[in-house]
Amino acid sequence: MLDEPRLESPDGGLTSTLEAATDESRTSPERLEAPLDLRNAVRFKGWRGGLLVTFPAEVDWEGSLDGLFERMAQARDFWEGAPCTLDLGARQLAPEALAALLDKLAADFDLAVVGVISSDEPTRQLALRRGIEAHGDVPVPTSKGTAAEEVPVARYLKGTVRSGMVVEAPGHLVVLGDVNAGAEVRAGGDIVVFGTLRGVAHAGAAGDLDARIQALNLRPTQLRIGDLIARAPDGGQPPLSKFPEKAVVEDGEIHVVPA
Repeated sequence: MLDEPRLESPDGGLTSTLEAATDESRTSPERLEAPLDLRNAVRFKGWRGGLLVTFPAEVDWEGSLDGLFERMAQARDFWEGAPCTLDLGARQLAPEALAALLDKLAADFDLAVVGVISSDEPTRQLALRRGIEAHGDVPVPTSKGTAAEEVPVARYLKGTVRSGMVVEAPGHLVVLGDVNAGAEVRAGGDIVVFGTLRGVAHAGAAGDLDARIQALNLRPTQLRIGDLIARAPDGGQPPLSKFPEKAVVEDGEIHVVPA
């Protein structure tokens, strides 16, 4: 997924590039030639079916953590249960520092750290001892390329998908009703909701980036298409749309457009 400016639907829908908030008072003018906007420092991207969190080298560790946790606290529903890889660059972390970060992400945000990227060998060894995959560089993603003809027929579900429910379909999924906040729908192909989608939706779950998510009112907590991920913008849910919308992948990012 490209690390580019925010992408929104015409009425303020989803964004596929996430920025980390922070406390600007921690910026040190002695260390930096110009003030650094820490809201854009720690970077979030959809990656390998989850999230890639990149820590910038020019921001001290404590400042990075402050911004990371403040941003995550503003959108807890988005992070819950998501697999996550941490890109630490060349940082050299003490065992207790990495352990504290991993424990807090799991305990406070239900975020599963599955990978660490670091050019520092001792840091990679720390991750491996915690049972976490370790890389010296960002791995090159591979294309899964699920062929459209391999996707089975659609599953039809009549009724509301309520909070706490998870509905899956190996092919396309059609919901004749609403998908409430706290619910999740997953499909190997497309997802079509004849109602309001407020929960989590994952289309093309086997890696099909040609899949799409469509609803009469598209207001989800989180969208996934293939390995890409997007969430609702900050500031609460926008008003219901006057027309159906769909989420599709264009130029490596999830876009929401009129259906």
